[in-house]
Amino acid sequence: MSRRTAIALFLLFGLWTAWTFSKEVTVFRSTVLDPRTGATEDVYVYCGNLFPILWDGEYFDDAPHFFHGPCLKAARGHFVQVIMLGGTAIGFLIAGLTRRKGPVYVDIDTVLRPLPTVAELHSKSDLR
Repeated sequence: MSRRTAIALFLLFGLWTAWTFSKEVTVFRSTVLDPRTGATEDVYVYCGNLFPILWDGEYFDDAPHFFHGPCLKAARGHFVQVIMLGGTAIGFLIAGLTRRKGPVYVDIDTVLRPLPTVAELHSKSDLR
């Protein structure tokens, strides 16, 4: 992996982590069926933001008290997801900073001896 690829992946995972962190914690409540049209709609409970739920136990006013347990569980899962994405981003940053700029090209004459010239080939054939 080259330096540019690692830094690009760091930026991608960093943005993904920031987006995931900024989302509110939600819990699936139920599915509502409209009998007239047959359409279904999923209903979610918006619990609140991540850190106020985990550290202070503060939930949105709209979240019923009997959803505080599932909201806390969802917040813990949300926190683990943020930690995993952030750790991956940091790993790519470290890989990008410790790698070289790109592949190292070595002159072929330093690795292989040069091919014989036509004159050298004729002189060797005369010795036989």
